[in-house]
Amino acid sequence: AVPDDGALRAADQLPAIADLDAGLADLDRLAGAADLAAVGVRAARRARDAAAAAVEELRAEVDAAAAGLRAARDPLVPFGAPAPAGPDVLAGWTALVDWARSEAAARASALPAARDGVAEAERRRDTAEQAWRAVERAVVERHPDETAAARAEQEARSAVDTAERRAAQLRSALRGAPSG
Repeated sequence: AVPDDGALRAADQLPAIADLDAGLADLDRLAGAADLAAVGVRAARRARDAAAAAVEELRAEVDAAAAGLRAARDPLVPFGAPAPAGPDVLAGWTALVDWARSEAAARASALPAARDGVAEAERRRDTAEQAWRAVERAVVERHPDETAAARAEQEARSAVDTAERRAAQLRSALRGAPSG
């Protein structure tokens, strides 16, 4: 069987085996490159996800640092602690620490005078306590005198009352008597 002309022409138009092999090799190379690109894309997505998670962790840390700053500053507000100048937590902490250092230095310089004041107040207290104890001793020592004076006052009052009653009786008795 002899091939017909149509079959021979179709066979002439078929690519050569070497061309097919080269095309297949190109396809294999492209498939390998696509696989590598897919691996690269997956790695890039994992890196992007990790970076997004790191950003969220940093936001959480910044939020925690801001909350810590507020918690540290709030009790100090009555003493003049500065308000944060903005959303910069580091600047807020820096301002608070600088203020605290300044306040500590001012208080440290005022401390000797305050200690002297405390010592003077303690001396005055001790003097007052000694005086109070002396007064208490005097009260105890004079209590018998006070009791005797109160008794003498009662006796004197009683004697005066008796004398006044007696004088009244005498005046009453003398009213009807002739004067003369």
